[in-house]
Amino acid sequence: MFLLLCARKRLHQVRTAGDLTNHLHLGFLQNPFLKPVSTSTDGYPFTVSYLINSCGLSKEAAVSASKFVQFETSDKPDSVRSFLRSYGFTDTQISRIIRNRPMLLILDPEKILKPKFAFLYSIGFSPPDLAKIICFDSSILTFSLKNHIMPCYEYLKGIVRTNNNVVTVLKRLGWAFGSSHRKRMDHNIATLRDHGVPERFIISVVRTQPQSLIRPPDLFTKNVKEIKDLGFDPSKSTFARAVSLITLNRKSTMERKLDIFKKCGCLENEITSMIKKHPYCLVLSEEKIIRGMDFLMNKMGLEPSFIAKTPILLCFSLEKRMIPWYSIIQVLLSKGLINKDINVVQALKLSTKGFMEKFVIRYQKEIPQLQKIIEDTCNEKISRKMDQNTTFFGNKAPKLHL
Repeated sequence: MFLLLCARKRLHQVRTAGDLTNHLHLGFLQNPFLKPVSTSTDGYPFTVSYLINSCGLSKEAAVSASKFVQFETSDKPDSVRSFLRSYGFTDTQISRIIRNRPMLLILDPEKILKPKFAFLYSIGFSPPDLAKIICFDSSILTFSLKNHIMPCYEYLKGIVRTNNNVVTVLKRLGWAFGSSHRKRMDHNIATLRDHGVPERFIISVVRTQPQSLIRPPDLFTKNVKEIKDLGFDPSKSTFARAVSLITLNRKSTMERKLDIFKKCGCLENEITSMIKKHPYCLVLSEEKIIRGMDFLMNKMGLEPSFIAKTPILLCFSLEKRMIPWYSIIQVLLSKGLINKDINVVQALKLSTKGFMEKFVIRYQKEIPQLQKIIEDTCNEKISRKMDQNTTFFGNKAPKLHL
């Protein structure tokens, strides 16, 4: 009897387990939230095939994007792409946006995207500008218009006052600008005000270097003190500019840049004076500083002390201004068409229009190839060849009249 009862119990357990297995299996198949992945004629899942053939993604990019979005028909993705095209986006731009934010393909263009575009156009974004910005950072299309985009706009307008200024800031800062960033900006702006920086200069910094104002407040405050200790006047535009530029540079990077000037022969007080006069020297790359000092010292024969007094020369483009313009002046000097006592530095500081009228157009009959000198010298290969022929800290060229 005992064996019979055990056998019956065992049979019941097997049947129960079988029923449970069948129930789970059927439940899985009938789950409305789990849909089978459809396959296209090319053998890829439909989503992957669409991303490749309609959006221009590579196979690898499409497979990666398909991990974040799935769809069985092209209706909604097609409507999103058509919407973006209607706002002037090119297929290349759309492809880039989808590669970065594939989830956009399943959004409702009329309910979600259109109101955002309408608002952004209303505050002053032009269609080409907006297309470029969204291509660079498509996160704006995923943010809530009411809870993120509009509060961000209102906050910035309260500081910079005009729509044009807000647009300028957002082009530089992007839309990933949350409450923590606003707290930092509030604190850092208050620090500038506490040190007597005029409001117009604060607005200028917000417009041109907004990233510096969302750095940690303790770092920003420390940089304000350092700039003040260097003798900068908070009432001058260069004070706020220098603070923001130093804040955007790592200390080690700053030290390497200053060391380059020292190796070139600039004294400590000359470097300080140079930074006061033109703080943008601080954001030049190390390579640009080296190449600029090399050209000014070894090609033009300028002394380091003179360069420190005229730091704007370092900020000019070597390829587009310094090398071609200097070459033209040398040609004109060799032909005796201009006075040998010409102030070369002042000539290089002219506007493009002023230089062309004074040194190119005026002498085009005597030397028709002057325009070609500019075109050839701007050529990357020629510029690179000229750079290879210069030796940093090498023999200086004969000095010109300054």
